[in-house]
Amino acid sequence: MLSKKDAFSPVLNPDEVEAIFDAPLEMFIKNENRRAEEREWKGGSLMVKT
Repeated sequence: MLSKKDAFSPVLNPDEVEAIFDAPLEMFIKNENRRAEEREWKGGSLMVKT
């Protein structure tokens, strides 16, 4: 959890990304934009949250 949202200042690293895009932070923190599903992996199951 980001406790001081105003203090967060992302820095672009051109070696990590090919293109820059903007997305509002709310898009990532609103529950209606999240989902979880169970998947099988190596004989077991795990919960994948996106």
